[in-house]
Amino acid sequence: MMKRFQRFLMILACTFWLAGTVLAGGTEHFVTVRDDLFDPEVIEIENGDTVTWFTSEMNQNMHSVLADDGSFTSGDPEAHPWQFSHTFNTGDAEIFYHCVVHGAPGGIGMSGAVVVGDGIVEPFSINYGISGSWYSVLTDGQGFSIEVVPLQNLLVIYWFTYQVVKTDKGDITTQMWLQGAGEISGGSATVPLQRPSGGIFDHPQAPTFESWGSATFTFDSCGHGTVDYASDVDNVSGSFDITRITPDVQCQALEGLQ
Repeated sequence: MMKRFQRFLMILACTFWLAGTVLAGGTEHFVTVRDDLFDPEVIEIENGDTVTWFTSEMNQNMHSVLADDGSFTSGDPEAHPWQFSHTFNTGDAEIFYHCVVHGAPGGIGMSGAVVVGDGIVEPFSINYGISGSWYSVLTDGQGFSIEVVPLQNLLVIYWFTYQVVKTDKGDITTQMWLQGAGEISGGSATVPLQRPSGGIFDHPQAPTFESWGSATFTFDSCGHGTVDYASDVDNVSGSFDITRITPDVQCQALEGLQ
């Protein structure tokens, strides 16, 4: 009876050990090294936690642990028994690793991953749902009509703002309309801008288009972006944030599909 009870205590102790040990600076997590896999292959931890890899079977092949980016290594491959520990103070990250004997970088063969915190947050990419009306809270009454053309991978911009015009009677402020289209690359697009002039209201006379400069539109979410602009014509440049005016009907849903 006593032997059975002692065996039960040993099994119970091993169960708690494998489940994770709370350390002074974080939690210790365990990955079993088998022939020929890591169990679990993907482990999720918090920043400051420690991961310990250990062999569990007799007469195993030679194994090792090496991060794909070289940030940690257990050294030369070894046979049972061995263990290796590493504490992760990386912030949110996703680190891939492999056995140098039976795996290779990029998830080939005997490999695994450690996800720290939220892992790697994918950068925002412009999608069709960005289309709508946007403005800067610092210049109410000015703003943008933005249209995404997916088939051509273009961001089309209509910028409604103002300009100062010099006249014989002094400087006057008039409305200025800039427009252009630029190729989308991830979360941004650089748009060459033109300034139309010479058109007549409700008249077929075509306007002329003068090159004004360019602006780079960068979005980090469905409701916020940044505009960096520069004009050789008016000798101005700057940067400001823009916010969506129209409701987000599609952007967040499309973002989830990326």
